Amino acid sequence: MVLHLKFPAEFTSADAIQRALYRIADECSWEVTKDDCIWSITLTAKGDADLGELETSFRQHIVDYGLRERIRNETEQVRALLLAHAFSAVKDQL
Repeated sequence: MVLHLKFPAEFTSADAIQRALYRIADECSWEVTKDDCIWSITLTAKGDADLGELETSFRQHIVDYGLRERIRNETEQVRALLLAHAFSAVKDQL
C-alpha cells in the first residue's frame, strides 16, 4: 500500500520532514524528492499498517516538528543569553 503526499517547500523544512519520517519509520518506508518548490513524499506501508492513520500521523508530526523548529529559531538568542549567563556564574564560582 502506497501513499503519495505533496507539500509546498515553504510549508515545511527538510529537518521537519526527516524528523516526522523517523517517528513513523516502524510503520513504513519512504522516498522523498524536492522539485522546484514542492516536497514529494511517497510512503509505503509495512505489514498491515493503515494508510489513513499513517497519513494523519505523518501530517501531525510535520506540523509538530515545523512548530518546534520555528520556536527554536525564535528563541535562539534568549537561549544563548541564558547559557552564557549560567556559564559565567559557574566560572565565577571556580
